[in-house]
Amino acid sequence: MRSILKKNKLNKCYIGNGYYPTITPPVIQRNLLENPGWYTAYTPYQAEVSQGRLESLINYQTMVQELTRLNFSNASLLDEASAGGEALYMSYNIHEGERKRIFLDENVFEPTQAVILTKARFLNLEVVVGKYKDFLKTYNPKEFFGVVVQTPDRRGVLHDFTKFFGELDDKKAEVVKIVASDLLALTLTKAPGHMGADVCFGSAQRFGVPMGFGGPYSGFFATKEENVRKMPGRIIGRSIDA
Repeated sequence: MRSILKKNKLNKCYIGNGYYPTITPPVIQRNLLENPGWYTAYTPYQAEVSQGRLESLINYQTMVQELTRLNFSNASLLDEASAGGEALYMSYNIHEGERKRIFLDENVFEPTQAVILTKARFLNLEVVVGKYKDFLKTYNPKEFFGVVVQTPDRRGVLHDFTKFFGELDDKKAEVVKIVASDLLALTLTKAPGHMGADVCFGSAQRFGVPMGFGGPYSGFFATKEENVRKMPGRIIGRSIDA
């Protein structure tokens, strides 16, 4: 075992791929995550999930909506890469299977690319990988059901896709504009909803889940209201009594 362990390379941090060293502030860990009154509040009519946990999930959804500036988010996706696979399914279904190609920027995180490529293979779909800036020069966007880009990307570079998405809209391509992003970055940078994105997904790991827990880290997924019937996962809603 020691000879195998010696092959490990210890590195401080890799840029990209959505994994970052984080610290959960002890005051949050003790008073929220470890507070039974928060996560197990008894609700006799809701056997599956406690009231406290439902409140936590609706807070999470609301935070995702505010940071992405998209109308709807869900509370139940596994991780960033599988959320990217769900974005593929959703954009394909929005076009009701009539289009068979999706464009993937080359600087989308590699685990996300791998899941999208695998899912596409079993659906007999074509994945085109390249530079998003060359997309409109090289391809007819009306042949594609989705375009996936990322900010910050796997090289750690921030992008503003407003001009790119505007050009797609000008061509009336009706292609689903998908942004993979990072919630902590979105506290400072332009929201995908304000860039013109239809879908935003990513990982919530940077909000305090330390490295070494084995993963996967909770994924988030948000979209516009018109796509909500096609959106994967569960939505925690609040009913209003008549």
